[in-house]
Amino acid sequence: MSEYFILKEDQQLDGTFKPPRFENGKPFAQLPAISVVDVAAQGDVEVLDWLERPIRMVSDKIKTIATKYNARIAFKRVYFMNREQQFQPLYWAMQVPAIDALSSQSSFHPDQTIKRLVLARSKIAGHHMFTIAGVREPYLVLSLAAAESLLRREATGFVLNRVEVHEEGQHEALYG
Repeated sequence: MSEYFILKEDQQLDGTFKPPRFENGKPFAQLPAISVVDVAAQGDVEVLDWLERPIRMVSDKIKTIATKYNARIAFKRVYFMNREQQFQPLYWAMQVPAIDALSSQSSFHPDQTIKRLVLARSKIAGHHMFTIAGVREPYLVLSLAAAESLLRREATGFVLNRVEVHEEGQHEALYG
């Protein structure tokens, strides 16, 4: 039985590149194929492989891994540039397809945010990198295989949080 994880930005890192808001907060579909964004970079900053803000973006390293686990992910090129310091990291804004993955065991707060996230194993079987349809939160879910690929290649800027997975139908059959 495979495990699944939420990929989240590591909030504990200091001295890392924090991109500014750009393109007036446009959603992915409205971004041009290539964006160049001027940034102020001071001193040595660590360029991470994973960024969630202002939009989900990844380095070439994660892009290569992501396309192996989900060929339907859409990417757009984003250059952050500081000419004075010759700082020009390339990122890829990414749009990951959503699938109907929620288990009936999931629960919501009154404002419709997730209270308890539970994925249905039957709905996620064969999926390795996806977002969840029908939820407000922009969760990116990885299978154990995809998470291990990121870790083996020493990708940076994220943490992995295990997600509960439920065998839909099994519980009802055993106790019904």
